[in-house]
Amino acid sequence: MLGFLLRWFGPVFAKEMIEVARRRRYYLNRILYAATLFVAFWIAWEESGYRYRIRTGQMTIQESARMANELFVVVSMVQYGAVWLLIPVMLCAAIAGEREAHTLDLLLTTKLNDREIVLGKLASRLVLFGAFVASGVPVLFLSMGFGGIEASAIWNVQASTLLATLFAAAHAMYFSTTTHSPVGALVRTYFWLAVWLLGLPALGFIFVGIFNIRESDPAAIIIWAQAFINPIASFVAAVVPEFRNEVQKYMGTWIFVSSYVVPTMVSMLLLWRAVVRLRRPPVARRWIARMIDKLRAVVGASQRALRGGSSLRTSNYGHYEGSNPLLVRARQALVYDRERHLFSVQIIGWLVAFGVLLFIACESPRDLDDEEMTQGFVGTTWIGVALLATLVSAGSLVGDRSRGFLDQVLVTPLDASEIVDGTARAAWHHVRVGVWLALTLTVLFMPISQSTVVGAVCATISAVLFLRLLVLAGVGMSLAARSLVPALVGTLALPLTIGLGVLPLLFFEEASGPILWLVTLIALPATWAWSRRSASPAAVASFFVALHLALVGTAECWTYDGGRYGEFPIVAMNPAVWVFIPLVREFPTIRGWHESPPPIAMLVGYWAALAANIFIARNWIVRNFDRLVGRR
Repeated sequence: MLGFLLRWFGPVFAKEMIEVARRRRYYLNRILYAATLFVAFWIAWEESGYRYRIRTGQMTIQESARMANELFVVVSMVQYGAVWLLIPVMLCAAIAGEREAHTLDLLLTTKLNDREIVLGKLASRLVLFGAFVASGVPVLFLSMGFGGIEASAIWNVQASTLLATLFAAAHAMYFSTTTHSPVGALVRTYFWLAVWLLGLPALGFIFVGIFNIRESDPAAIIIWAQAFINPIASFVAAVVPEFRNEVQKYMGTWIFVSSYVVPTMVSMLLLWRAVVRLRRPPVARRWIARMIDKLRAVVGASQRALRGGSSLRTSNYGHYEGSNPLLVRARQALVYDRERHLFSVQIIGWLVAFGVLLFIACESPRDLDDEEMTQGFVGTTWIGVALLATLVSAGSLVGDRSRGFLDQVLVTPLDASEIVDGTARAAWHHVRVGVWLALTLTVLFMPISQSTVVGAVCATISAVLFLRLLVLAGVGMSLAARSLVPALVGTLALPLTIGLGVLPLLFFEEASGPILWLVTLIALPATWAWSRRSASPAAVASFFVALHLALVGTAECWTYDGGRYGEFPIVAMNPAVWVFIPLVREFPTIRGWHESPPPIAMLVGYWAALAANIFIARNWIVRNFDRLVGRR
C-alpha cells in the first residue's frame, strides 16, 4: 500500500505524513473536532427532545423519527461547514509558504516532478482531514438509534462532504500555487469559493426577480440548473428530501449522482492548472494593479482632506518623524498585501453592497425600512472586516519571519512595544477600507431604517473595540507561531470560543452564570501557568481566551439574578450581540428586557472589559516579547 501511494504521490507525501504522525497537535485537533460534533449533537438533543417532551409528555415513534432527523441535520451541517472553513486554512501555505520562505526553488532543483510535489502536499493534508471526517461518522450513526434515518442518507452526506473537500482543496491548491503569500492565497480561496457557492445562486435569484420569472416558467431552469454546478446542492439534496424532490421535477431522477460531475471536473481542472503553474512565478494582472493603485491614491487623498492635511513631518531621510517605522512601512507599501488581494476584496465589497442596495431600492424599497436589513448589511460587513483583520494580523509577523525581515527588525533600536504597536497599527491599516464601508452603511441606514443615533454609535464602538482586541491577539499569535496555520487557528480561537464555545452553558439556564465563573476561575490560573512555562501558540491562545472570559464575566456578573435572566452573563460576552442588538429601533429601551438590567448599562460594562482586555493583553505581549520570538 505504501509503495502504491509513493508511486502516485511521491516522496513529498511520505515525508509530510511522517511529520504529521510526529506532531501531537493533530491528534489533539482530532479529539477537539470529535468533541465539537458531540457537543452539537447534545445541543440538538436537548433542544428537540425538550420540545417534544413538553408537548406530549412521552415521545411517539413519529416524534422520535423527527428528532433523529433534526440531530442528523445539525451534526451534518457542522461537519460540512468545517470543510469550507478548515480545508483552505490547511492548504493555503502548501506551495505559497514554500515560495515565501524561498525553499520552493530548492525543491524544484530535485528530481521530483511537478505532479509529485503538488499531489504529494495535497494528499498528505487530505489524509489528515479524512481522519477528521472519519471521526465524525460514529456521531452520525448515533442518530440512527432513534429511527427515521437510513444508512444511505449517512453515506450520501459523507459523499457530499468528500466532494466539498475535493472542491475546496483544489481551489486552495491552485491559489497557493499562483500566489506569493499564504495570506493572499487564503483570501483568494475564500473569495472565489464565496463567488461560486453564494454568488452564482444570488445572481440566479436576482435574474428571476428582475424579470418576474415564476417557478413554472421554462426560464426558471437557470435556478435549478445550479444543482449541477454547485457542490452545496448535493449536500442539501442529501439532508432535505423536499429540495431533492422539487429539483427532480425539473432535472430528473439522476440529479443526486449527476450533481457530482461538474464540481469534480472543475476540481480536476484546477489541480491540473496547479501542476502546470508550479514553476511559473505568480504574476499580478497589470491593469488590476494600476486600477487599485489609483483607488488607493483617491482613498489616501480623501483621508488627508478629512484630516486637513498630513500631521506627519517628513525628514531628510524620507521617513515620517514621530511615527512608528513599521506603520510608515505599511502606509508606503501594503507589506502584508503586496499583491493587493485584501484591498481588491474590500473594493469588491463596496461594489457588491451598494449594488445590492440599489437592486433592493428598485425592486422593493419598503424592505429597506426593516431593521433586519440594517442588521444584515452592517453586521455582515463587520463580520467580513473581522475575518480580514484576523488573516492580516495572524499572518503579519509570521510572514516577516519567513522572509527574514523580523530578524532584521530585532537587531534595530526598536523596542518590543514599538514592534507590537507598529505591527498592530499596520494590520489595522490594511483593513481600513472595509471599516469605512461598515461606517458608511451605518450612517446610510440611520435615516432609512429609523435606527437611533445612540444605537448606531454603540454598535460601532463595540465592533471597533473588538476588532482592536482581535488584531492584538493576532499579533501575539503571530509572534508565538512559526507558520500561518497555528497562528490563524489560535487567533480564531478567541471569537469562536466566546461566540460558540460557551453556548452549551446556556442549557444550565439560571445556573449558567455560576458555571461560567467556575470555569473561568479554573481556566485563568491554569492557562497563565501554562503560558509562563511554554510560549507555544496553544498556550498563548488559551490564555487570551481565559483572560477575556474572566474580564467580561467580571464586568457582567451583576446581571445575574438567579432566575429568568440567569443567562445574561453568557449572552453579554458575545460581540455579535452588541453589534446587532443596538441596531434595533427600540434600543436602548428594548421591549422584553424590562425586567432585566438596562442594555445600555450592560454595554458600558462590556466596553470596559474590552478596554481592560486590550491593555492587559498588549502589556503581556510586550513583557513576554523575547520568549515569544524565541530569544530566550
